Amino acid sequence: MSGIESKKNELEQAMMKKAGIVRDCEGLEEAETFIQESVKSTPCSKDHRTVEFINMLTSAWLTVQAAQLRCESRGVHLRRDYPYRDDINWKKHILMDNQKIGYEDVAE
Repeated sequence: MSGIESKKNELEQAMMKKAGIVRDCEGLEEAETFIQESVKSTPCSKDHRTVEFINMLTSAWLTVQAAQLRCESRGVHLRRDYPYRDDINWKKHILMDNQKIGYEDVAE
């Protein structure tokens, strides 16, 4: 298995264990650290495997960031540290664009 393939597997395992369906603050922080370290240690390359891995890291980072912001459980995503749904504060979409975070109410 190549270095990038090994990193992909490590990312998949980290996301399943730390940012999967059942998650909490500590696990999300660990996933974020793993992602940041992976970004720093991945050489810049136009190789399609490396580009694919960078895209996976980007998606993982966005998932972790949104999960850290959403202090509730919703749908099949359960926060151990926030086990209840909170429609008053969180019945909205999280929008992320170039390090900016916004929110949009869910249409009824």
